[in-house]
Amino acid sequence: MVEWPARSRALTALTYIFGVAFFVWIGYEDTTLTPVTILGAALPLIFLAQFLTRRFGGSPLSTRKGMLLLGAGGLLAGSVTPLTIAVLMALKVSLHSHANPDFPPEAVLGVMARTPVWALGGLLLGAAL
Repeated sequence: MVEWPARSRALTALTYIFGVAFFVWIGYEDTTLTPVTILGAALPLIFLAQFLTRRFGGSPLSTRKGMLLLGAGGLLAGSVTPLTIAVLMALKVSLHSHANPDFPPEAVLGVMARTPVWALGGLLLGAAL
């Protein structure tokens, strides 16, 4: 049996750190893919962690059920990550109206083309946890 914590101060702090990093990134003139990829991958993970602690926190779970939840959650988070990255790219492009966009359509399509890799990575990471 595994019991997940009902509340996590570290998760709350990470959520606030993500919010601050997002607002710094959105105003910063940057065309590299690294910051948007980190933010786009962190957002589904934060949502998943918040959901799991609120829904299953404080109640004992069998090891099998916990492993299935983390594996399925990792698969879901990994599958949603490229879409989240693309939405963040579109948001930044729409707010910074330049003649040449910060992220060209080829970059967005390149990120979306890697959806199976992100999904497999999320599944493996969730199962490993």
